[in-house]
Order: sequence, then structure tokens, then C-alpha cells
Amino acid sequence: MAIRTTDHRRKAIAIAGNLLTHKGECYYSEYSNRWDWRKHDVPTYPFTSDCSGTVTAINYWAGGNDPNGTDFAYGNTRTILSHARQNKLIIARCQLIFGDFVLLGMEPDGVTPKHVVMALQSTLFHKDPICFSMGRQGDPSAVKLSVLESIGKPIFVANITRK
Repeated sequence: MAIRTTDHRRKAIAIAGNLLTHKGECYYSEYSNRWDWRKHDVPTYPFTSDCSGTVTAINYWAGGNDPNGTDFAYGNTRTILSHARQNKLIIARCQLIFGDFVLLGMEPDGVTPKHVVMALQSTLFHKDPICFSMGRQGDPSAVKLSVLESIGKPIFVANITRK
């Protein structure tokens, strides 16, 4: 029996656009307040999170699955990668479509990616797609994948919601 899926990507992209529109009300944080977004069913400002918390929040508000596989309890770039590997969500660059994730670089531990972004464009139509990034103070921003690849080798992850 095939796994039924629902595609929440268009809503996720709209939410990312909303965060970009409210850039002045978004703050980067690696402290525990980066998970405060779970108190709200829709994007609420000011918004505070880090890269993994932000892509998780976008999925939460868009009705997608938790990319960490923890039912929105907690996560980071390591849990996103672990969940993707366990659920066979790693894809080739040519399969990347808007709403999918890109994990970039590796910390010295060899298992924790340094950063995660969400593709705003598909590689099917864009050789160098633009991605949504919340990686530092002053973000979110829309950045070309080629610029982000300076962080390190990318790992592409399908953002699929299973029913």
C-alpha cells in the first residue's frame, strides 16, 4: 500500500514570504526562546528562532510534518538530518523543489550540519535556486544556493507530509 501524502509546500513558501516581509520583527537566537513560536498557530511577531527552529516553525504553521521527527517537541540540524536519513528523504540536487530543505556543511563532529535553509525555487526551473535562510542576526533573507554552498557541501532533503 502506498503512503498517502499531502503537499503543504505552497503554504510553507507563503509563510516564508511573510517572515521575509516582517524581517525587521525577526530575531536570530540559539537560546531556549527559539521554540516560543509553538505557542502560536500562525506566525506571530516578534518572531525569534534559529535556522532549524525556523524551518520547523514554517512546517508547523503550514500543516506539514516536523522535519525533526519529534512531533514539534524539539530539534536542530542534527535531528533534521537523522530524521531525513531514517525516512529516506535525502534527494539529489536535481530533485529539489520549492519547500524542500538544504542542509549545509558539517560541524567538526561530522554528524551535525552547520545550517539548514528552505528552497524557495526548484532546481527544475532554476540552476541556482533562491533559498530562505535564518542563519544570523539580520535574517531572514533570500539567498542563492551558490552563496550558501560556501558554508559547506549541501545535503538535499524532501519536505514531505505523510498522512
